[in-house]
Amino acid sequence: MNPKCFVAALALAAVTASAQAQWTVTTLHPGGPNYSYGYGASGGRQVGRIFAGSLTRALLWSGSPGSAIDLTPGAASEASAWAIDGNFQVGDATVQNAPHASLWNGSADSWVDLHPDGAGISSARAVSGSQQGGSVFIAGEQHASLWSGNAASWVDLHPTGAPASAVNAMSATRQAGFVQVGSFEHASVWSGTPESWVDLNPLNSLLSNAYGASGSQQVGSARINGGLPHAGLWHGTPESFVDLHPAGFSGSAAYATDGTYQVGFASGPGQIRAGLWQGTPDSWVNLSAFLPANYATAYAQGVSSDGTNLYVVGWALNTTTVQYEAVLWQRPIPAPGAAVIAGLGGMIASRRRRG
Repeated sequence: MNPKCFVAALALAAVTASAQAQWTVTTLHPGGPNYSYGYGASGGRQVGRIFAGSLTRALLWSGSPGSAIDLTPGAASEASAWAIDGNFQVGDATVQNAPHASLWNGSADSWVDLHPDGAGISSARAVSGSQQGGSVFIAGEQHASLWSGNAASWVDLHPTGAPASAVNAMSATRQAGFVQVGSFEHASVWSGTPESWVDLNPLNSLLSNAYGASGSQQVGSARINGGLPHAGLWHGTPESFVDLHPAGFSGSAAYATDGTYQVGFASGPGQIRAGLWQGTPDSWVNLSAFLPANYATAYAQGVSSDGTNLYVVGWALNTTTVQYEAVLWQRPIPAPGAAVIAGLGGMIASRRRRG
């Protein structure tokens, strides 16, 4: 066989194996509760919430339904966990009928109330190291917010004159979310102060929002030319926007990134499918294809790796029980076959040089 054809065939086989055969799926649903949702991942741990009757409980998993830890503090009637980074989890806990931005370190007893004095309601939606991001309602107006481990550390990131803003995600040095400009939300990024705000909204977009961040990347969605939302990727400027929308779908959004992979969903035809990208629309992998046959509508909400495995967390509709259940997708990294292909390519190139 021609060496070029041989390498191309091996590459195709390896990509197919990487994209399909390597994925395993674990249902994180602990049973009993009507619904469960996975929102964030860090290494081999995941966070989310369950509905127990009419109330929600914040949960921390370590890759299996039996590993679930209830983070809901005793002082709260209910709670949700939205994000995780290393040993820290963030979300909100309802105290005296008002959601309070919350921080945990692996247990209900570790709960820290981040709610600033004088605020109406608050929620923490992002965490990176010792900092937390989210929003606080001040006199009925939503303000993007940043904390460093306690309520007194609260920093108001809200740009002057904006009707609303919020932090949805963060990396080590940046916070990502939205700022309302006029009547529309614009994807936004900050670097720790209100003056550092950068409007990420692409020029051809009616509105946009950033939902995830890692390293230099921000991900979310934008309504391109007034159409349905398209999943998007930024690197800190509106000009850097990459339209991740996969061919054949009507709408899409990216909810999280680990700096290499992006996850979210694409809608239509027929249902909503969880998916994964690697920086381009053509890299789309339909994660719903690996779910059991009785699962339908699915969303991917968080992505992380521990150096050995790639983890994607979200939820899917169990059509047998007719309830949403937290789901974990997992595969080894790097993809098997990549090193072999690289080696073969180098060997063939070397032979050509010697010839």
